[in-house]
Amino acid sequence: MFVHGFNTSTLSNRSHLHQRINEHEESKIHQQCANTFFLRNRKENVSQLLFTNENSLRFKVVTQNRQIMQRIIDVIILIGK
Repeated sequence: MFVHGFNTSTLSNRSHLHQRINEHEESKIHQQCANTFFLRNRKENVSQLLFTNENSLRFKVVTQNRQIMQRIIDVIILIGK
């Protein structure tokens, strides 16, 4: 049996196997691999995770600026009549 970060061939006392598996599951390497696995299954990548909030914020700013420009244009059209 081979699990990344856990070598059973060096385990001399198999009576503590359950304890060693629990230690492995709580290790950083296991957590990182599990996170990577789940991200891959959701088809997300690092750039999407990093820039999702930034793109959302930019979209809000652009929308707000468009509304301001629309009000200015409406006032100019009203004055021009």
